Amino acid sequence: MKAPWPSHRDCIGASFTPAMDTGGYRASLEELWRQKVDQIVVLSIAYHDDQPPDSAADSSPWPPRTDARLMRRVLQAHEDLAFIEDAIDRVKAGTYGICGSCDQPIGAAWLTETPYVRDCPACSLTQTSLRLAVPRPRSADSRASAG
Repeated sequence: MKAPWPSHRDCIGASFTPAMDTGGYRASLEELWRQKVDQIVVLSIAYHDDQPPDSAADSSPWPPRTDARLMRRVLQAHEDLAFIEDAIDRVKAGTYGICGSCDQPIGAAWLTETPYVRDCPACSLTQTSLRLAVPRPRSADSRASAG
C-alpha cells in the first residue's frame, strides 16, 4: 500500500540533477525578486498613505481597518523576498535544487511550481506536520471562557 504523502523517491522522480542548468531558474527567481520588491513598495506606500492626518481637529476613529491587513501583507512580502534571495544565493553556491533537509535532489516539477522552495515535498510535508503537531498556548481569553 502506497503512503498518502510523497516519499523521497517521488521527489527525485522528475530527475532534477545538480548538474542541470539553473540559468532559467535564476532568471525566474530574479524576476520574482523584482516583482516582490515592487509589491513591497506599493503596499508600503498604501500603508503610509492611510496614516492619520497631523491635524488634531480631525476626530475620525483611528486606525482604519485596512492598516492591520496591509501590514500583514507587507510582512508576508518581506518573508517571501527573503526566501527568494536565499534561493538566488543557493543558485550562486551551486546548491540550488538540493533539499536543505535530506540533501536529495528536488524534482524539477516542484521547483517549477515554487522556484524558491528549499526542501523537497516529503521534507516540506514532514516539517509542516511537525509544526501542526506542536500544541499552541491558549490565550487568556480562551482559558477564561473554557473555565
